[in-house]
Formats: sequence, structure tokens, C-alpha cells
Amino acid sequence: AATPVSDIWLNQLKGTRSENITKEFGVTGTEWQVPQSLGIGTYQIWVRTYSAVDTATVSDWSLQKVFRVTTQPETVGPAGRIADATPGLSWEGVQGGETYRVYLSSLSVVGPPLYDVSGLDALSFTVPTDLPIGRYRYWVQASSAYGDRSAWSLPQDFQIVSSPELSGPSSATFDTTPTFNWTDMTATLPNGRGGGASSYDFRLDRLVGSSRISDYIFINTTGTSYTIPAGQELPDGIYQAYVRAKSADTMGDYSTRLEFFVGGRPVIQQIPTGTNQQPLIQWGAVDGASSYEIFIANILAPAKAIIREAGLASTTYQPDFALGQGTFRVWIRAFRADNGAAGLYWSKAVDFTIVSADEMSNDRGTGQIVLAAAGDELLSASTTISVGMLSGMDTTVLRPASHVDTVDNAAEYPAVDVNHETVELTEEVLSDWQNETWWEEPVVSTAGVSADVNAVSERSSSGRGSLFASVFGSVLSLVAARRRDDEESEQS
Repeated sequence: AATPVSDIWLNQLKGTRSENITKEFGVTGTEWQVPQSLGIGTYQIWVRTYSAVDTATVSDWSLQKVFRVTTQPETVGPAGRIADATPGLSWEGVQGGETYRVYLSSLSVVGPPLYDVSGLDALSFTVPTDLPIGRYRYWVQASSAYGDRSAWSLPQDFQIVSSPELSGPSSATFDTTPTFNWTDMTATLPNGRGGGASSYDFRLDRLVGSSRISDYIFINTTGTSYTIPAGQELPDGIYQAYVRAKSADTMGDYSTRLEFFVGGRPVIQQIPTGTNQQPLIQWGAVDGASSYEIFIANILAPAKAIIREAGLASTTYQPDFALGQGTFRVWIRAFRADNGAAGLYWSKAVDFTIVSADEMSNDRGTGQIVLAAAGDELLSASTTISVGMLSGMDTTVLRPASHVDTVDNAAEYPAVDVNHETVELTEEVLSDWQNETWWEEPVVSTAGVSADVNAVSERSSSGRGSLFASVFGSVLSLVAARRRDDEESEQS
């Protein structure tokens, strides 16, 4: 038998009218593949066939065959565990889809859908209210401009594991039984049903040197706060606290860690390299502190105070005189509000560098000024050097023994008085300056420049506003050398 030859006519129904999509003539055989992708919608097809005996003879058009294209959207995400409580549900568009419908349900709590939103003209839907921890599922459906609907997408599951916000001690505290609070993670779902957390895990880790004691304290509670009980007072040291929410079918993520130091050791913010010779120094508040003491020294002689001032009521400090150029080191310690005693721990040292504008523009401010290369810069300022004649630091005074096993590097901490008793300090080098021509007797080191720092000014809360300056032995030797050269020139 001869192979039949046919004509094909394909239309799409668009509301109340039918519009031709394609025509194919002389199609051989008894099947035909649509040559183009069809969007979601309703279609009509007709076929007529030519006579195998007389090719000029053709049949009438067949009765119409109506079919629908219902291509389903493909969901993109979210999927799996997510911390975002207002996630964006997204999907791939389909041909012919003008708007979309999203259907979101809770798998943790039986009930009506949480959201059933139609008419979306975008490929995503952001959940407008926070979803509590739990499991969820959503589907997407497309609609054409003429009311045709696609099949529903395959279901997409995800799990909300957001964490509570944890609050507690500041970065440092004197309180050995601190209280911790966190946000309530129970909630009412958009469909009116209750959901979210049924309990919380509170975890406290203790850091000892380079080791971690995990779950130093670990409790499960239905409350939203926890206080270290009497009898379990926290020893001095560093701690990290976390909390997470739990429901019947979901364990949330742990909160951002809350790190604090029991014992009142302040934490100083980093100070960027710059040209400001009166930099602003800031540190975190210490819970239970009434005031603070600051200690600033040049790193070439870290035990010699350029500034030492107690009685600071705020957590910021700015010198009222220019420190000059160089690299400096700063420490802070807190004083207890309950008895006025100094805390046992100075902060960790923070170094900062002050450079010239030229150095800053040439990107030379890398942290330190090397003595061997500093001669010209120091000498240029020799005519304006002044020396504060206040009592200095006695470098033989030791840190309390209790510091030894709690600090990273004992050399990074300033010398402090034993048991925090007041120690009378004097400046041995400059104690009789008015009777000595000390500027004509430079101390020369084997490197050619003295690394000793001789001039020191110590400040107290009652003495702020006096004249202070730090004069390096290297500067003194260079000043003296210039004086001798000038005298020799005058004599000649």
C-alpha cells in the first residue's frame, strides 16, 4: 500500500478565539512531530489526507482534536537546612506562563496551608513573615494569559534552622555567675497554628590556653534565660557561649558565639596606622567596672610609661598631646565597682603606629620605625624636644604571679604593682636633671644608636593636662652630637 500523504492544521485557543499556530502540507506517514515548543495552553488540530490513486483528490478536514499543554514549573530552592526565616521560594519559568501560584505548607504542624498566593508575575516569592524552626514544603503552578494552568511542580522541601539571638556578659566581666538571655523561638504560624521551638540547648565552652573544654556547662531548658548558679562560679578565663532551639522534628543551628572574659580583662579595638599623633583608643566595657586605667609605652621600651592614667570613666581615650611618630603599645585594666580594687588582668597589648604623611602616602606605614633608619627623622625634630619631669616607671616592679598562666605572652603586659598596692616610682636617669649636663653625655649602644628609652612621663587622673613627652636615648645622642658640631663650628 502507498504511504499516505496528509496536511495538518494546528490552532491555539486564546480566550474566545482560535489562532493558527502552524500549517504543514504533504506530510508523509501517519504521525507528525510539532516543529516548535508549545507553551501551556489549549490547542486544536485537524488532518486531511490525499488519495493514493488520485493525488489531486483530498479528503475533508477531520473533526478537531483538542489537547492541552501543562508543562510544570521546576522549583529551584531553597532546599535542605537554611537559616533564613523569610526565605525566597524560586522556580524556573515555563513557556506561556504569565503568572504563577505558590502553595506553602508546614510539615511539622498539621493544618491549612501557610500561604496560597496566585497572580505572581515574578519567578520567586519571599515569605513575608518569619517562619519558626520546622520543616516545610511548597509547590508552584503556572497560568497563561488566557487562564490555562500548568500541572503543579514536584514538591520542594526545606527546613528552617534559624538560631536565637544570644545576649549575656560584655566582652569582659567581674561577674562569676553571669546571666544569659535569648530570643523566644516559639511562634504562631501564618495559618494560626502554634509552632517553633519547644526547648533550647545552652552550651558554654571554656578555653584554657590552646585547649577547649567543650560543654563546660550544657543544659536543655524550656526557658529563654539561664544564670550560672551559686556554687558553680566560673573561674577566671575565657568562655564562649552558644544557644540553639529545638522542636519535635528540627534541631536549629547554634547562635553566633558570645565570647567573654571572666576576671575583668578589657578588650581593646585595633588602632589603624595613621598620621594622627593623638589617636582615639577604644575598648569594650567591663561588666562590674567603675573605672579604667590606661598604660601607653613605646615598643622599644614597653615597661616605660609615656602615659599612665587611672580613673577613666568612659571606654574611650585620646591623648591631649602629640605622641610623635613611632610604634606604641597600649594596655587597659578595669577597677571593680564593688570594692574599688584593680582587676587582676591587664588587657592584651595592642600595637599602633604613627607615621608621617609622606610615609602614609608611600605606603610605608607597616608597623614599626627601625632605629637604624630613623636617625634623620629623629634629628630633624631635636630642636623641639621637651622632657616631662614627672616620676617614671620602676622596671623592677613585677606583674602579679597570678598573671603567669593566664596570659599569652608575659612580655606583652606592662609592669604592675604586686597585689595592686601603691608603689612609689622614681625616674632614676633624670632625677637630678637640673644639676647635670645629661644631654652632653649620650649613651651609645654597640649598634651606634641607643635602644634605651630614658625620658618617661607617668600620668595620674589628677595630673592630666601636664606636659608629657618620651625622649629616646638615640635622640639624645643625636642631639648631643649636633650640639658638639655646632660648638666646633663656632670655635673655628
